[in-house]
Amino acid sequence: MAAFRGAFAGAVTDACIEPRAIRAIGVSGQQHGLVALDAAGEPVHPAKLWCDTETANHNTALVDRLGGETGCLDKPGLVLQTGYTASKLAWLRDSRPDAYRRIDSLLLPHDYLNFWLTGERVSEVGDASGTGYFDSRTRRWREDILAEIAPTRVLPRLIESHKQAGVVRYALAREPGLAEGVVVSSGGDDNMLGTIGTGNIAHGLVTLSLGTSGTVRAYSEAPVIANNAMVANFCASSGGWLPLICTMNMTSATTRVRKLLGLDLSTFNERLANALIGAEGVTVLPFFNGERAPALPQATANFFGADQHQLHASQFVSGSRRERHFRSALRPRAAWRPSRGCEPNTSDRRRCQEPCMAPDGGRYHWHLGDLPYGHRCRSARCSTAGCLVRALPQHLARRPLCATGASRREIPNQPQTRPRRCL
Repeated sequence: MAAFRGAFAGAVTDACIEPRAIRAIGVSGQQHGLVALDAAGEPVHPAKLWCDTETANHNTALVDRLGGETGCLDKPGLVLQTGYTASKLAWLRDSRPDAYRRIDSLLLPHDYLNFWLTGERVSEVGDASGTGYFDSRTRRWREDILAEIAPTRVLPRLIESHKQAGVVRYALAREPGLAEGVVVSSGGDDNMLGTIGTGNIAHGLVTLSLGTSGTVRAYSEAPVIANNAMVANFCASSGGWLPLICTMNMTSATTRVRKLLGLDLSTFNERLANALIGAEGVTVLPFFNGERAPALPQATANFFGADQHQLHASQFVSGSRRERHFRSALRPRAAWRPSRGCEPNTSDRRRCQEPCMAPDGGRYHWHLGDLPYGHRCRSARCSTAGCLVRALPQHLARRPLCATGASRREIPNQPQTRPRRCL
């Protein structure tokens, strides 16, 4: 709790207020993380975070037991992803059985902070939407789904977002000098509360968040019945719903490349602003930590289009032209990927000559991020040599089509456990 104490002290100092003047506290935290507690309120195992993809096989097995994507959309109202809490619990059951048997309650990271403050084991509907065993349409736990992996007695009490989690414990309140009876709000997950902070509490607004991950959210007054596995119908922590599409690699990808190049943030941003659009054909598939949308948790990152001159050691130095190619290759991808969530239909076929984000040798191709298996066009009518074949979304049975729309020739399915490198 040292980080919480430090953040609290910093907030009080920055606000220039006395602790005894505080009447309420609200906590936000990372969504999806698994904090499993024993009867004494102690964690049985270090928390697994939202970005942990070790549980990919457990998630696949759970989705299959629920009836695949169709069954998931019918039961919890969304397709379970590897990052959700449910597969983390299944992993704990199979990998750490001793710890699993000691579980008395399941909390999310911000729930745990509320528990530490109040002693109450509760969960808020917005944050609970990302567990995988919560029905975001009815705003209730799905005990039948949890029963697949754990006894339902471990579920915390569920509260609506406008309800308080409790009051700060008397013994704890004395430490920072708080008055008695300080209310602790329901709180919520950090990304959602950031979205609400932009004013996204009414129909017609869209919020794009570029952080470690990238999200695009739009408010809805009613549950969204998604026909796409990438759309998650989450309850809003302000009431209503905030469906979203989330990608795992956003500024985390640019940070990794920045560190690879040995640049500080200000220098990186300065040189990125001066980088050539198109990066002279260098493109990047930034799946450094797998990917959530599309669901490729075991995918890896790749740079494409670099030749021996671009990778020559004497040229790959700070400020060089070739270095700018690698920075520039990241820029369109970072901006483009979350924007896909705003498109009404991502299965449209378009011609290679239409502009997109990855110009290559004078021709415009689909960006490699839309091509998890590196297929090449097989259509004799394709006017672009080596045209990339675009894969349809998963809910359309994974049948890649020629990007030109000239042919509907089916391409054999590829194994889903690992992406292939482009030839």
